[in-house]
Amino acid sequence: MINDVSDRPLKLHGWDLVLILGLSLAAIHLTPLLVYPLIAGLVRVLGKQAMAVMVVSSMALQAVGMVAVVYLIAVRWRGVPWSALGATMPPRRWWFRAIAMAVLALFLVAGVNVLVALLLGELPLNPQIKMIAPAGFSWFGLLSVLAMAAVVAPIAEELVFRGVIYRWMRIRWGFPIGVTLSALCFSTLHGIPWLIPALTAVGMLLALIYERSGSLWPSVVTHGLFNAINTVLIYVALSQGWVVASYGEVIRP
Repeated sequence: MINDVSDRPLKLHGWDLVLILGLSLAAIHLTPLLVYPLIAGLVRVLGKQAMAVMVVSSMALQAVGMVAVVYLIAVRWRGVPWSALGATMPPRRWWFRAIAMAVLALFLVAGVNVLVALLLGELPLNPQIKMIAPAGFSWFGLLSVLAMAAVVAPIAEELVFRGVIYRWMRIRWGFPIGVTLSALCFSTLHGIPWLIPALTAVGMLLALIYERSGSLWPSVVTHGLFNAINTVLIYVALSQGWVVASYGEVIRP
């Protein structure tokens, strides 16, 4: 039986949603433009370590910015309690289901990307590889990026895209429209056109997990494990010299 998350009121107006979405977009895409120039001087001194610091700092500030936007507009200004956004404990069985859903998400993305590759005639290079590992393999890069990708980023993104955007749309337009439109917002704001189909599928799965569990935490766990597995696979491939980065160059260990 589906837990109806719309039973919990969400006192947000349409313009609140637009503002949260717009400021989250700014946090995602403008933060690197602010962080990279500040740390660029360190790259010449510290090399790989500084490049990893740039990525981790950018990811951390993106997450902080997104959470701050929700706090200031929804919680502080409109008086929405965290529990209404999904910050509640789920039934125990959902912790285990979240793990299974992360594996399902991996196969789902792989399948969708295969279809995209067949339609395009090739699979375009993923610029996220350059962001996740800008200087190739290093243990510092792996561990620091893993902490951001598996823990910090999923909390922020699930809060914005499932806790706020999906719930708002779900309450007003119902489950089918809410899950579809919120997933499209999630995929589009990542800014990688050919990944939109796969990320939309993941966004729909995460919304379904939130809907059925009645809590954000299972979707956070699924999202975090999905990111963690992909990050580890990228770094393993980099350590073996298997991954071709964006712009066509091969990153060697």
